[in-house]
Amino acid sequence: MPFPILKLRGASALSASRLDRLAGTLSGLFPGLESVTAEYWYFAEIQEPLSAEEAARLGELLEARAPEGELPAGSLRLVTP
Repeated sequence: MPFPILKLRGASALSASRLDRLAGTLSGLFPGLESVTAEYWYFAEIQEPLSAEEAARLGELLEARAPEGELPAGSLRLVTP
């Protein structure tokens, strides 16, 4: 059985000015584009659920948090190395 994947949401990957420039460039290619968001995400395959202390420590190390609330609306394009 595969191990579960822990997903942690990180900080914004681009500054506000870079997001504005990127949105301007992309809106020329995609006229219906309303907004652009770029965030870091971290994925970890875990063998068993983390304790609250372990999850908090991992979040601190990565400066990340578990996804909470609504994600940005629209299509998700996940780019990984």
